[in-house]
Amino acid sequence: MKVRAFPCAVGGRPGYDLEVLAPEATVQDYLDAVNRFIAEEYGGRLCSGGPGRPCTACCWERVPLTYPDVAAYLAEESIREQLAGAPSPLLAFLERFAHVVVDGPVVDVSLARKHDGSCLFLDAGRGRCALYARRPLVCQTYLCRRPSRRAAAVRSRVVNAGMDELVRRMLLESRRLGRLP
Repeated sequence: MKVRAFPCAVGGRPGYDLEVLAPEATVQDYLDAVNRFIAEEYGGRLCSGGPGRPCTACCWERVPLTYPDVAAYLAEESIREQLAGAPSPLLAFLERFAHVVVDGPVVDVSLARKHDGSCLFLDAGRGRCALYARRPLVCQTYLCRRPSRRAAAVRSRVVNAGMDELVRRMLLESRRLGRLP
């Protein structure tokens, strides 16, 4: 085990902490630790929207995208079909499924939302993500418990690195297609 997640109190409330045990730990090691924590401490469920219904409270928040998120979505057959024939599947995905904001040197890419403000992939009828197996990193690492400062810092570093890589690849693709001045 290269990363360990464990319960702790944060501000007097139930929370969790994260410890990186090996310098060569990967994002997958981090995800494995979070999933182990969820399974061991909470029986696989952290919150509930009522009897037999999952909670979707976090599905109404901004969902920053990382490059691995987009790569996973591009592997989804239903999305590939929608983007068939595009000169750049990456850019086509971003145009159709993301919200990109450029403010000077800052580029922010997040998953688009429906008109009601919910996540684009929220299946409201079933109360769950329509593409749960391919949900973004920020969704996979969101726990309905307060993170310790260390756990929040690790999550932030991992998400920010993935976002930076997405922006880098988006700019390279844009340049390749002549969309940048």
